[in-house]
Amino acid sequence: QEEVKQEEKKEESKQEENTSSSTPAPVQEETATQKRTRDFFDELLPIMQKVLLDSRSTSQIQLSCLPIIMNLPPNTPYTKIVSDEDTIPTLEVLYKLLDAETLPSNSDSQVPLLAVIHFILRSFPNTRLYFYQKIFPESECGADIEQNLNEDQEKNKGVNPSIELPIGSLRQRLVENMTSLNYHLKFYTSELLYLVCNENVDELVRLVGVGRAAGLLAEKGLFGGGR
Repeated sequence: QEEVKQEEKKEESKQEENTSSSTPAPVQEETATQKRTRDFFDELLPIMQKVLLDSRSTSQIQLSCLPIIMNLPPNTPYTKIVSDEDTIPTLEVLYKLLDAETLPSNSDSQVPLLAVIHFILRSFPNTRLYFYQKIFPESECGADIEQNLNEDQEKNKGVNPSIELPIGSLRQRLVENMTSLNYHLKFYTSELLYLVCNENVDELVRLVGVGRAAGLLAEKGLFGGGR
C-alpha cells in the first residue's frame, strides 16, 4: 500500500509540473513609464524627420538628430522617419551625410549615421536598391534587386575576390571601415553593406573582397557562401 501511495504522489507531482510548464507566461502590461517614453518618441520622431528634410538644416544639426533616432525604444516603428511620401528625400539626406562623414577623422559621427541607415535598410528592404546604386554605381542593377544580384552572380563567377577599389570613392571608404579597430564602426558598416547586397554573401564578397568581409562572414557563420 505504501508503494502504491508513493506512485500516486509521483504521478500527481508530474501532472502539476506538466500543468505549470504548459501554462503560458502572462503578458506584461506596459508600465506608466514605458507609455510616457513611447508617447514622447511618437511626438519627437516626426519633428526629427522635419529637421532632417528641412533645407535650412546644416549637416551638424541633421547629425545631432541621429543619436536620438539610434536609441529608439524597442518596437518603435521607423515609419515615423521613413514614410511612403518622404522615402526618397530622406534617403537622399542620409546618403549625402554618409558621403560627407565617411572619413577616418569622423569615426564618432559615422556610427549613429551608419546605425540609422542600417535600421532603415532592415526595416524597409525596398530602400536597399537606392543605396546599392549609390555605393556601387559601377555595378549594373535594375529595379528588381533580387533578380539583378542573382544575374550578377552568374555573370561574375570566378571573379578574383582580391579586388581593387576605386580610390576615394564612398565604396572604398566604407570597405575600409569593415576592418576598423572601432568595433561599432566596423559592425554597422559591415551590416549596412550586407543589407545593401540584399543579405547575399556571394554579392558582398564580389563587391568588397573576401578578406574584408571575413569578419562579418565568420560572425554570421556564412563562410560557405549563399544566403
